[in-house]
Amino acid sequence: QCKGYLLTFPHGESAHSSYPFMLHHTFSLPWDYEHRNGIFALRAHGCREAGSINGSCKECVDLRNDQILIGIQDRITQGVREGSNYSFYGLGGLTEIGRRKEGVIQTLRLRRLNDARKLVGREGALDDAKRILFAVASRKVPRMNIALQNAFARNMSLHAMLDLINRAAEGTYHPKSFDDEDDARGMLMLILGGGRVADIAHHAYRSPAASTLRRHDTTPPILASPSQPTLREVEQNINACFESISDLLPSSGVVHAEVMFDELAVEKRPRWDDRTNKILGFCHGCSDSGSLDFNSSVDLDTLFDDLDRGEIDLASEATVRAIGMFTPEPRLYSARPILISGTCKKENATEHLTLIKMALNAINNKKSLTHIHVICVGSDGEAKRGKAFIGLTYKSKLSPLSNIHESLSGLSLMDLWVGDDDLTANKDLKHIMKRLCSALLREKGIWIRGVHLTPQIIQIHLRDEGFSPLHIRSMFKPSDLQDIPLAFNLLKDIWSLPSASPAANPAYTRTREALRIYAAICYHVTFPYVCVDLSLAEQLEHLSCAAHLALSVFSVSDSQHKMAPTPLYIDIMLMIKNVYFSIAKAKVDTPNIRFFIILLGTDRLETLFGILRTMIGNDANLDIYQLALRLTGSTKVANILAKHPEWDKGPRRLRLPLVSKDMKKIPEGADHINPGAWRSTDLFVKSVTLSTHWKRGRRSIEDRFPWAAPVLADTASNPEATILAPNGTQLFDLPFDNDDCEEDIDEVPVYCTTAGGNSEGLTRLEDAAADAESHSSDPTRLFERTVTVNGKPMDKARELALRYRSRYDKTAASTDRLRRVQQEDRYKTTADAETYDIECFDGPCLSVLDPIVSLVHCEGKLFLAFGEVTNIHIQSSSIGKVPLELLPENTVRVSYQMILLAPANIEQDPSERHDWCSSRALPYHFKAVPGIMIQPVNPDTSTTSPGDPRYLFDSGTLRSLSSSLQDRLTRSYLLSIPKAAVSSEFPYRSRTGMHFVVCLC
Repeated sequence: QCKGYLLTFPHGESAHSSYPFMLHHTFSLPWDYEHRNGIFALRAHGCREAGSINGSCKECVDLRNDQILIGIQDRITQGVREGSNYSFYGLGGLTEIGRRKEGVIQTLRLRRLNDARKLVGREGALDDAKRILFAVASRKVPRMNIALQNAFARNMSLHAMLDLINRAAEGTYHPKSFDDEDDARGMLMLILGGGRVADIAHHAYRSPAASTLRRHDTTPPILASPSQPTLREVEQNINACFESISDLLPSSGVVHAEVMFDELAVEKRPRWDDRTNKILGFCHGCSDSGSLDFNSSVDLDTLFDDLDRGEIDLASEATVRAIGMFTPEPRLYSARPILISGTCKKENATEHLTLIKMALNAINNKKSLTHIHVICVGSDGEAKRGKAFIGLTYKSKLSPLSNIHESLSGLSLMDLWVGDDDLTANKDLKHIMKRLCSALLREKGIWIRGVHLTPQIIQIHLRDEGFSPLHIRSMFKPSDLQDIPLAFNLLKDIWSLPSASPAANPAYTRTREALRIYAAICYHVTFPYVCVDLSLAEQLEHLSCAAHLALSVFSVSDSQHKMAPTPLYIDIMLMIKNVYFSIAKAKVDTPNIRFFIILLGTDRLETLFGILRTMIGNDANLDIYQLALRLTGSTKVANILAKHPEWDKGPRRLRLPLVSKDMKKIPEGADHINPGAWRSTDLFVKSVTLSTHWKRGRRSIEDRFPWAAPVLADTASNPEATILAPNGTQLFDLPFDNDDCEEDIDEVPVYCTTAGGNSEGLTRLEDAAADAESHSSDPTRLFERTVTVNGKPMDKARELALRYRSRYDKTAASTDRLRRVQQEDRYKTTADAETYDIECFDGPCLSVLDPIVSLVHCEGKLFLAFGEVTNIHIQSSSIGKVPLELLPENTVRVSYQMILLAPANIEQDPSERHDWCSSRALPYHFKAVPGIMIQPVNPDTSTTSPGDPRYLFDSGTLRSLSSSLQDRLTRSYLLSIPKAAVSSEFPYRSRTGMHFVVCLC
């Protein structure tokens, strides 16, 4: 009799609790089981019932090799692995699992019950807090923070606090406690937006009202000088600019600063200043202070008689002097105006010098307040002021006893002439860059090492390198000569030119090499100011390269074959010299600071002018009186933003682009070029040695241009030779030639030079303002606001305006600000100079309503978008079409509306050659997309539905278009790609539901 295969169990276990009986239900096992007299045996299905091996048949013995049985025995002895199927457990294991789960369930049930009991106990206490929380989240209570602050200060309960919030929401309670931030925020609204905006903010956000702000404003006004500025006037203006930020200034030590000078065009009209009882608007150089008092109508008669006789002149521009501190602190480095005066551009260098000295004396008198040490004076390329700068900063050579002599004495060929207190002159980079560009645009051209370069020759080289005719024409026929980005792009195009091909003819090779030399000068002058990755040492080496290369070219030029006009060369060298001198002074006085050369120049003053334009609108110009008022406001704005820099965005204006070391543009989302935009941290003055970087720049030029080495060596052999005296004599002491004029004689004149006046609307506005002011009273005023005319009192401002308009303003001036400043008529009869008319271009164009494809961001990916053009802009002009070759230009922007693409059916495409069909317009409208990201398409059309034509595409074409657009992507354009929210209609989906994706972002 076969005993079967005997299965044994561990101690304390039995077959009833350990054997997995459910496996017989789950699997088809080759044995059965039996349990007799406490013995558990397995019997093979093929058992012979007769034992042969230890009482068991061969079939039963062979069960020991069965893998399933081996696994069962392992689990009986070692236990079942947690997470296994329940069929592998015995009854004892299943019982244990059930017991554990019951314990877990009981624990969770009790925990839930305890939590519920706790919440029931706390419900009543949390109720009011929840109500307050929802009231705060609703944002229906203006100035919630002040309401809660008052409630906490009065130790209110939650119920009382909730009642206070409800009353504030209903408008029956108004928190009155305004803090400094509320006052500052309201003052910004009042100054930048006017009284109307301030009152709207008062009702909408419960900020201080305009009348409250005016009543509590104690900032002293900035005064405009009616005639020759006085020391007292300048000192008052310094107090107005610096007293409110005195806590931000250092209590000890000095702050280096530059005094900046620039002009702003103003309306030629007289205005009465109610703060001084003077008449403003006349040139400070030819007006007498006594004759500008306004006490009676006789004063007006005398004033206008003097104007008719030519003894005085109306000011066409206002000269603004401002202080710019050299500090990386964004709250302090904005320009702060200290002097405003009118000018008719007839002053000589001596008069300019007198004003500059007076401004410097006033700053020195207020050093206890400002802690400012003026190290340089800066301006643009104005010739008469440039002569005054020379007289101020070229008094003697740098003394060996000077504390900066050690740093600068080792600079070979450096000009070491200085003024009092080692003062130096500075020139603004942007003006120099425009003049470098203008030198290329002159018909007379420039000369580089005996090679004549004219605009026509330069255009040939640009055309041969693949620049389109439209691109070249836009560069060489600019509509705005003050366009900084256009000037930068032209210079960048030139310094990007490679060497001429070996197969080129000799003349072509010579002109290309000469052009590359001039381009190298422009590159080394510009690059240190626009590359945010350069260290201070690298910036100094670039400027040294520019100085030595320009000197080597200028030294071999004669009076008839100059590299550039002599004034331009002088200003470049003055700018480079001032950088080295400024850093040398910083190494002595403030060795642990970082120095930003971008703070040198008048750019900060022009930024202030941008704020002025924001305050008055972009289609209105200032007169002298308005300029003084708005500069007072802009100073308040600067002081407020000095304490709250997080509120400031800065005016949008023409600016240089930010670039990296490999000349890649930083995305336009980056801020203006300022200390905060600089990525390099190695800008500490203590880490640079001026003589080392000066020498490295010279050696770099000699290595790249071997011909420059003997020229520089020959120049250095003259002990009196410097970068400003190549032949031993200062260039500004030599007479200038006709070729030194930076404007062509054949320049197109300004048409219709009639006497300009104010527009009728602005005149009425001034009259209304005069009426409003006449009804206000100020007990501290020392003079009357009215003057007697024909026995009747007349407001002085209105009487002056009426008398001036009736006597001089006979012609309606242009309502356009720029044309009005040029004194053009409103209706211009003379034709303008010839301009390029894109609308008449008959080549391939992209027009409004044309189909295009582009790329769109959606959920972190780029998708292809099909759309129709809705608008096209070149710069700020809207046009109907644009040539395709002009699309890649930075000035071209295209707006389009997205169109739905759906899988095509056989009705729409009977040929079945296309799998996508256009449908309706989607609610996605993208504005001002760069033209380079727009790809015009010419798809097939489906006309199977009468009156409803559709575009047809195949997937292969769409993928090719996607690849083409993707290849154009650069880092500078990533931020310009529009974004779209995902919807059921976009991204486009195929029949299988797959998105048409381009690439991951």
